Amino acid sequence: MPSPTNTTALTAMVVTTLPFSITQAVSTEPKTLELWYTYTAGTDDRVLGCVPYTNIAGTYLPKLYIYTGPASAPVLYHVNGAITRAACVPVETGIVYLFRVIQSGATTPLGSDLTFILDKAPQNTAAADSIIACE
Repeated sequence: MPSPTNTTALTAMVVTTLPFSITQAVSTEPKTLELWYTYTAGTDDRVLGCVPYTNIAGTYLPKLYIYTGPASAPVLYHVNGAITRAACVPVETGIVYLFRVIQSGATTPLGSDLTFILDKAPQNTAAADSIIACE
């Protein structure tokens, strides 16, 4: 796989349709590698779910930060403190969201491919006594 080019907010990979999934090689990149993705919430978007993860054999430990745009001056919106953990975030129509994945480990990510998934959360109405969990 070629080296990723979406390494800054300004060069973020534009996501136009959901569900979205991409796998990028990070095994030959420096440990400071950041990958960025951007999505503008549509009229039927309420909550987005996203997760960055790597293959088990790799050493890349992804951590997710979510910003609102513009890409020239992103504002922190949500930090997912856990490594390789899904996040669910409420969104507003027309707002630009930027997703930043960083390597949180201390070593160069050997043998790793990063997969980033972004999708809409289900829009079903829950019963009044339901318990809803999102990790």
